[in-house]
Amino acid sequence: MVVETGLCPGMIDPEARRVLDAELREVAGFVAANAFPPLPEAEIRPRLIELIRQRTARFQAAAPGCDPSDSGRQDAAEIARNLARPGGQAAVQRMIGLPRLPVENDCPQGST
Repeated sequence: MVVETGLCPGMIDPEARRVLDAELREVAGFVAANAFPPLPEAEIRPRLIELIRQRTARFQAAAPGCDPSDSGRQDAAEIARNLARPGGQAAVQRMIGLPRLPVENDCPQGST
């Protein structure tokens, strides 16, 4: 969604884009700090850029162009706008406010 809102002009306004960019950097920092082992701060930006590059390539290959009549894109735009609003910003802050390890299966078989 972040890639799509950046590639499709007019999907969100510049202020919402600025807020989403800042939130993305905060979430990336949270994920890096809570990774095991933690990702050094110097590696966060290069990895984030590479991830965005990969997602951009996938987006462009799957859906070249930006058709504003596409309801899926409109849904993505509304989600992005909501995340950029105060309530969405608060939700992101709540999500990254509690440190945790990235556990895919927190209840392994056979544990009590």
